[in-house]
Amino acid sequence: QFNAHWRNEELRASWGLKPGELAVIHVGRIAPEKNMPLAVKAFRALQEKRPDAKFIMVGDGPQRTSVQSENPDFIFAGMRRGDDLAQHYASADIFCFPSLSETFGNVTLEAMASGLPVCAFDYGAAREHCKDGVHGRTVGFSDEQAFVKAFVELATHTDLKKMGMLANESVQTCILKPPEWAPLTCSLLADAADAAGLPPGVFNVVQGSGAKAGAALVGDPRIARVSFTGSVPYSIAMPVYRACGHSS
Repeated sequence: QFNAHWRNEELRASWGLKPGELAVIHVGRIAPEKNMPLAVKAFRALQEKRPDAKFIMVGDGPQRTSVQSENPDFIFAGMRRGDDLAQHYASADIFCFPSLSETFGNVTLEAMASGLPVCAFDYGAAREHCKDGVHGRTVGFSDEQAFVKAFVELATHTDLKKMGMLANESVQTCILKPPEWAPLTCSLLADAADAAGLPPGVFNVVQGSGAKAGAALVGDPRIARVSFTGSVPYSIAMPVYRACGHSS
């Protein structure tokens, strides 16, 4: 889903960008745990060298009103999903991610897959997949001064496009396609049922909120049901269903 091919010049123009100008993007909740003050601080430092830069914030949350009122020049795109979200990622130039609260940080991989160099703290997905100086910049956990410095250095790098291409390539080698990860998912679910000491046929997993739900897992009697509800794409749900022996 996430790829540099989604880049949209009309969308960039709607952000007020002219050709060659810089778009920084943040995707996620606009909330205290995402360390929004550092994102703002890093961008303001960048503006001293790149006054043409724009900051695009995708997402919503309890701090949106305050962040928006304090930074009226930022572009707040709200919640985006599917192809629309993919376009927003790919139409930016750098991904700024100062969060200190992630268990992994899937948005880092989504940004890299979209061809964006990343600036993040060195943990979670960034530690595993973002090589400092090659795919973007990573700095020591919670070192805010180093983050700002690295972000400005990254944003003024002479070859952001090449770094973005390398980021995309590195992520492609680590992303499991549905036929590969669906059987693994089912195996993990079964193992989790065993570890929890659940009797056969009572283990439930729910992800997301809203699409076609339910699938009796014929392939393993330890699992009764996997429910995908919400904005879970057909391409994701069906391989899991089929790997578990369910045909629809």
